[in-house]
Amino acid sequence: NIPVFEYSADVFFTPNQAISGKLDKLYICTQLGKELTIEQGQPEETISICPFPLKKTMRDIKFLSKHEAREKLGLEDKFTILLNLGGEGIGTTDFLKEIQNRGFDWQVITVGTLSQSTAIHYKNFREKHPDFSLHTPGFVDNIQDYIFASDVQTGKAGANSLMESLYLRRPFLVSNLLYAALPTREFMQRHKVGWTEDSVKEQVSIFQAYDQDKEEQEAMQQRFDKLPLSFDTLAFAAMIIEDAKAFYVKKAKKKAK
Repeated sequence: NIPVFEYSADVFFTPNQAISGKLDKLYICTQLGKELTIEQGQPEETISICPFPLKKTMRDIKFLSKHEAREKLGLEDKFTILLNLGGEGIGTTDFLKEIQNRGFDWQVITVGTLSQSTAIHYKNFREKHPDFSLHTPGFVDNIQDYIFASDVQTGKAGANSLMESLYLRRPFLVSNLLYAALPTREFMQRHKVGWTEDSVKEQVSIFQAYDQDKEEQEAMQQRFDKLPLSFDTLAFAAMIIEDAKAFYVKKAKKKAK
């Protein structure tokens, strides 16, 4: 007697347990996600591509240039990598060591609260390399400023981190490609707004090539112009309301017959 709607929060991936022909509507944010969900057996007529629902702090923000954001945050004005360790804050300093060993004059910002073991790794790295431009602001409520300040972002492929990076037009390198995030590789290959790579050496090589290729940086921004994604929480809410209304109208017509 009531509509049953589902939102696929992983944007590219819907678990098999969530596939059901009994759903009145399944919402997913990407064309790739829709295609894969159909392959899994979800009836196409039940699927709608929806805007990605941004969290409140991302709505109606002022877009900043990299220089403006770096000045605001007290950062150096040079090639900057935003490193996202995920909610657990678990990681190593292998990525930092590779940058240091190659002698690149880059700036790295690691956001999120570091786990106890990760904090020890970072402390040891800082003691050995005091001149390395490394910032660890911890958990921040202005992540958009740090994304604006960065040239690229890397880390685990959480849906929010990835989509927020794309919304703010920063390429994302997915460094930990877990099973649920495997379709992310296909998305990146299709739209070329980021990379997927597990090897630390290759990750640094990718960023080296990107840092040194100004034409590719301009081409990247042009690809963002064509990216078939929309970001609008209120529009998504309106879509749900309209679909619910349509459900009850259809139900009333059937009852009248």
